Amino acid sequence: PLNNRQLKRLAKRACHGIARVGGYSSHGSGEFVVAFSTKNRIKHYYSDVTLKEEIINEVYLNYLFKAVVEATEEAILNSLFKSTTMDGRDNHIVYAIPVDEVIEILEKHNAIC
Repeated sequence: PLNNRQLKRLAKRACHGIARVGGYSSHGSGEFVVAFSTKNRIKHYYSDVTLKEEIINEVYLNYLFKAVVEATEEAILNSLFKSTTMDGRDNHIVYAIPVDEVIEILEKHNAIC
């Protein structure tokens, strides 16, 4: 259960995950981050209903910040390494990354665990 301020703080942390894989947020780069919580349900029409919102204690947000960074990094790496070659419009081809070659380069530079 997160409120709008906490969700905004979480969404900002996604840029750290992008940075971990070498990206950055430049002018016109086009990253959009959406954060939402499904815990608190707000009725569309509420006249007599007292809104009682549950929110997580700020102390626990650090765990969520770290999770957002790691999930963003993992999503980017998965999109790179699990992609397949695609044929597009007008005979444009986008090739999948050669995973074996990438692993070989990483091992050569002792950059793989």
